[in-house]
Amino acid sequence: AAGSPAPVATNAGPSAFPPRSGRSPTVAIDFDGVLAHYDGWKGPRRIGEPLDGAVEFTRRLATWARVVIFSARLHDNDASARLTAWLDRYGFAFHALSGAKPKAHAYVDDRGVSCRPQEDGPVAFLVAEEEIRRLCGLRPEMEPEAQAQLAQLARLWPSVPAARRRRLLETVRRCSVGDEPLTTRRSHA
Repeated sequence: AAGSPAPVATNAGPSAFPPRSGRSPTVAIDFDGVLAHYDGWKGPRRIGEPLDGAVEFTRRLATWARVVIFSARLHDNDASARLTAWLDRYGFAFHALSGAKPKAHAYVDDRGVSCRPQEDGPVAFLVAEEEIRRLCGLRPEMEPEAQAQLAQLARLWPSVPAARRRRLLETVRRCSVGDEPLTTRRSHA
């Protein structure tokens, strides 16, 4: 029924792992594009082959975390049984299925974009925006060399002392692109 909670199933097949305690972290893993090959929606019964390394990945995680596999596929009536059978046939390890993104400590998703400005500073937003543009099929705003430099800066940012980060940001803010100050520049998509 509309508005009803997403279906949830617990793995009871041959690859079932013992339930994890409430203190174990929960890791939510998207199904299509992470565990199974996905090249666009072809209907609820069409599931791609397992991706290389995916079975082993779930088995390693299940030894220390509660693994929940989530998929929009689970909104179809027989999807839970069909998905459980597919996962068990290939030997995936999981503790539950969910039709919505569940509460978890970590999410593994092929369409997700990491954005951690608390750890990486404001450059995280620029890196995230470039990835969002790629996922949306848009051209990147930055040239490949600038993307590589930005990624390097994002990796190094946490190790830069706070006072130096403030000075670097101030220097970048004073830079200009054409006649527009960098802080007021708007995307021209």
